[in-house]
Amino acid sequence: MNSCIYYSINLVTNLVTIAIAQRQNILYMSNHKHFDLVVNLAITACASWEYRKEIGTLPSPSSFAPKYLILKRSIEATLDFFTGKERWGPKIILLKVTFLPAKTLLLLFLKRNTSCMKVADKVRNKIEKLPEGYVFGYDDFNIEQNEESALKVALFRLVKAGTIDRLSKGRFYKPQKGIVGNLNPDEYEIVKDLLFENQKPIGYITGYGIFNRFGFTTQLSNVIQIGTNFDKKQIQRGRYKIKFVRQWNTITNNNIYLLQLLDCIRYIKNIPDATVNQSFQRLTFLTKELSPKDIRTFASLALNYPSQARSLTGALLEKLNYNDLADRLFRSLKATTYFNVNISSDLIPNKQKWRIQ
Repeated sequence: MNSCIYYSINLVTNLVTIAIAQRQNILYMSNHKHFDLVVNLAITACASWEYRKEIGTLPSPSSFAPKYLILKRSIEATLDFFTGKERWGPKIILLKVTFLPAKTLLLLFLKRNTSCMKVADKVRNKIEKLPEGYVFGYDDFNIEQNEESALKVALFRLVKAGTIDRLSKGRFYKPQKGIVGNLNPDEYEIVKDLLFENQKPIGYITGYGIFNRFGFTTQLSNVIQIGTNFDKKQIQRGRYKIKFVRQWNTITNNNIYLLQLLDCIRYIKNIPDATVNQSFQRLTFLTKELSPKDIRTFASLALNYPSQARSLTGALLEKLNYNDLADRLFRSLKATTYFNVNISSDLIPNKQKWRIQ
């Protein structure tokens, strides 16, 4: 205990915070009337309380009243008692609290938490190197398990200082400064942790973000859609609602663009600020840019899509003179199924063949 710093705290208030006291992992529960204040102080280290530094050797425990408590584990305070101000670190660890005979005085056994200072430095150094708009979480920091608490405190303080912004629980980003304030990260950064597992793709961005990126519409949305092979419940990240769309084909790095094009065909009636005719014309242009090899893969992937998407894809490929691939899609359609798509006969002259009404 010789390495500790000793403080006596003058309790100047009778306010108690019982809820905070009850949450603590205390080995021995003291019945002292100021117990709640002691625990509250240990957690928040309220700067408004008066304190003075005690210089000297540690008095013998026998000279104090028998009412004292030992913490089962150290509690970290957020105030630097050496300066009296909040700061990055090092933080203080409260080792022991002893009540003095004067009833209104208590002795805190404190020491610096140097490991917290090291974690804070690691966090700041890493964030300084990150590009603006980069989204990260706790797993991006190479720290020991016993340093997780210090990591969370360091990130909280960076948010409070405006250095980083909080996107959602456990997710943060380094903001890009705009004319009217900080800019939001792009949608890939927001959901990138949901797109890969062990460096293999398990999802891809689709829906509104792709409609905009592929030139179908200029509208933006706070809904981000992800194509995935598994059904998942939607989640919320900040102001963004993340929805998952079922994809029946295996997702690979090589076929994501083709799947995105097929999704545009699948949801052609849902593209905002664009008519079906305009969207089909844009799809025709984008498909025409594909290589013959990609066209064959495109047609093969389309076979696993709903029947309306297969019909429109087949009509599109027939228009581009890929008749063998179009015939394969045509044979996959049921003879009794028709599709209500308000598209011009100028774009699909043989609408009746493809059962498009």
